[in-house]
Amino acid sequence: IVATTGVAAKVPTGEGHGFGTSLGDILEEVPDRDARWFTPTSKPWLFAHWAKQKAKGNGFANGRVLTADTLSVPTISKRYFAGQGDGVVLQHPTKRDTYRWLTVREVARLHGVPDDYVLPEAKTVAGEVLGQAVVVPVWRAVIEGVGRG
Repeated sequence: IVATTGVAAKVPTGEGHGFGTSLGDILEEVPDRDARWFTPTSKPWLFAHWAKQKAKGNGFANGRVLTADTLSVPTISKRYFAGQGDGVVLQHPTKRDTYRWLTVREVARLHGVPDDYVLPEAKTVAGEVLGQAVVVPVWRAVIEGVGRG
């Protein structure tokens, strides 16, 4: 979410005002049969990559697998939608070995971008735009605080 790797930010609400209680507050509904959900069987190369990174000490499990109950999200870089091998994933709410990447709209919501804001149609381009963005509610609070000071 923010420019510095390894920094986690609290999850803002989808309205662009303040912070919600969990990632589930900003998630889109993705049906179980949607092709965006994947498993070790459907993407064996990805699970092999994660195992290799974990063996190197670059671990995937810590903070990279999100659930609807997640309260903070690690950095999502501008390349999140390009490669998708090392980015955070959302675990299915009832199927333990089933995951998906966050949608462009969900990443926009993490930045506090209103749903009516028009993003580029190509998800890699939208990812570049969002990757260069700041978290709107955080900067709104900073600016308002400076104005009161």
